[in-house]
Amino acid sequence: MWTVHNLRPHDLDRRASLALLRVGLGFTVGGYIHLSSASAPILSKIITRSKQSLQAVIPIGRYSGEFFPSEPRETTRARHEIFGENPLVVFVGQVARYKGVLDLAQVVHASTNKELRLIIAGRCADRDYAQEIECIASADSRIQFNDERLGSTGFANLMQAADVVAYPYTSILNSASVLPPLETRTRVLAPRIGAIPEMSKTVGEDWIITYEQPLTGSAIDEALRTASLKGSPDLTALEWPKIGIDTKAFYLAVMNYQGENQA
Repeated sequence: MWTVHNLRPHDLDRRASLALLRVGLGFTVGGYIHLSSASAPILSKIITRSKQSLQAVIPIGRYSGEFFPSEPRETTRARHEIFGENPLVVFVGQVARYKGVLDLAQVVHASTNKELRLIIAGRCADRDYAQEIECIASADSRIQFNDERLGSTGFANLMQAADVVAYPYTSILNSASVLPPLETRTRVLAPRIGAIPEMSKTVGEDWIITYEQPLTGSAIDEALRTASLKGSPDLTALEWPKIGIDTKAFYLAVMNYQGENQA
């Protein structure tokens, strides 16, 4: 069984080893669980599947009970010097090049909206990349870069404090990162690539707000306008009991299918 998260490595240096892995996967995997329908056609192009294999689409589950803010929204915003009605965009999580964090900083830096604020919070292992982001942040008082690992509480506090959480990936197939902000009823801005449009339709297109690449100031402005709307995301399809039932059913189907083909 293979739960297909990504089909290409973020680290380009691993492409050679991935090529060798692909040769064996097609002949050894009996069942493929796709986290979105976007991955199935891509998989068929890069791996020759055995005829004795099945596929299913079972989505990534929600993060219910995982993130609990430890303080009121206003307290977190004040601690970061976000006052009044300043619109706040946040990127939170591990900082890496493929996540487009530098692009986000550059777009905010170029914005003429003097009230706009951006917080980038998360450890960046690529020190050269971190320095590029810090260079922009140090030149623009609207941008804060907290280059440190966050615990779940700090993560939750910043998501709750944000008007929009931005994940401007340059490339992605599936990503669970767009789901945690929804637990704090915070809108997400992400590009219209990979599984993200499908996830947006599932939870509500006014909750995961998508844009055509590249990221622009207009996309951020539109997301901030949507953030003022009331309501809640629809996470029904992402509940774990349903995912567990569907996963068990698929495992049993694969086992039966393999048994019939070996008989």
